[in-house]
Amino acid sequence: MAEMTDRRRRAAVRVLAGVAGLLTLGAWTGWRERRRSGGLILAAQLLDRPTVFTVAVG
Repeated sequence: MAEMTDRRRRAAVRVLAGVAGLLTLGAWTGWRERRRSGGLILAAQLLDRPTVFTVAVG
């Protein structure tokens, strides 16, 4: 079984930390917008953009 080099391991940690940060930010934004009238609609409009996901994946 091939072992990960230190460089690849650090890159994997960075990617996972970034994904965790994006998920946390998304959850916090949803919670914050839910408290406002029409907040969920605003959050849906902001997240309904392919560019956001393209940047996140790329």
